[in-house]
Amino acid sequence: MRRLTSLAGAAVIAALAIFAVTNRGPVAVDLWPLPILIEAPAFVLVLGALALGTLLGACMAWTQGGATRRLSRARGREVAALESEVAALRKQVAAATPAAAATGTAVAVSGRSPSPALQALIVDVSRASMPDGLGPQGLPRERAGAAAPAQRT
Repeated sequence: MRRLTSLAGAAVIAALAIFAVTNRGPVAVDLWPLPILIEAPAFVLVLGALALGTLLGACMAWTQGGATRRLSRARGREVAALESEVAALRKQVAAATPAAAATGTAVAVSGRSPSPALQALIVDVSRASMPDGLGPQGLPRERAGAAAPAQRT
């Protein structure tokens, strides 16, 4: 690929050199309404206009991409912050896992309690691991899930 790029670049340079040699005749450019008259070889004016157009196009493309670059930098900072948070949470979980395994309870990480879905999963797992007849808190199943009797008036 690098050779192909070099070959294409050499062809463009050769074409520009041939253009410059064949168009050396002077050309007068009148910048009306200004009192300016520019007399230069044709290749200088043509290649100058080409260079100016390329430069202006590059500036416009760069300014149009500003919002995308800004968003990319912000997301990069957010990703870095989230990655550091994940690393910290993994350290907390690794430190808390032996304690949780010893007590058989769920551990709140970084001061937050588990989500409702995770709590339901913990309850299901604890029910499966409890001896028959005991509920999730170690109480008999009848008392663990039973609501208080309603008072009659």
